[in-house]
Order: sequence, then structure tokens, then C-alpha cells
Amino acid sequence: CIQFNPVDENYFISGSIDGKVRIWGIREERVIDWADIRDVISAISYQQDGKGFVVGSVTGTCRFYVASGKYFKLEAQIGIRGKKKASGNKITGIQVII
Repeated sequence: CIQFNPVDENYFISGSIDGKVRIWGIREERVIDWADIRDVISAISYQQDGKGFVVGSVTGTCRFYVASGKYFKLEAQIGIRGKKKASGNKITGIQVII
């Protein structure tokens, strides 16, 4: 999954089955920063101001990142759990509304 930064179209974020979150630079033509979450990424979404984003995984974990220029760092993490299952519910979509 990918999404362009809503305030700077030179950058976009991606997440995939390899478990890596990446910020790409269009002008730089390369990956600017990345993190390995060791989980299959199933959803990703920037905040409207472009200063952060949320990553969802197939195991039901949401990770909240703060973006500072070209780089990012993990700010918080939560697990979404089902009523009957011990494991999490797959996150299939994220929409940041703040």
C-alpha cells in the first residue's frame, strides 16, 4: 500500500508484505527512511497535515508515526483484538481524520 504526502508531493510512504515501512523521495529517486515492523503491512495513511501517519498490519496492530521532514519515528502502538480470538483482527483500511 502507498500514499503520497498530502502537503509535499515529493514524498510518499509505502508498506508491504516484507514488513517494511518506507518514505520515498521522488526527486531523490530513492528510499529516504525506513523501518522494519516485522509484520505484514495491510494499510497505511498519512495525517492530513503530513506530519505523521498510521500503519496497520494483518495481526491487528496499529503503529502511529511522527514524520519530521524526510524521517519518521514510532510514537505509539496499539493492538486491535477480537472478542473470541486471542490474535488480532486484520486491519484492511485506515483513514486519519484529525
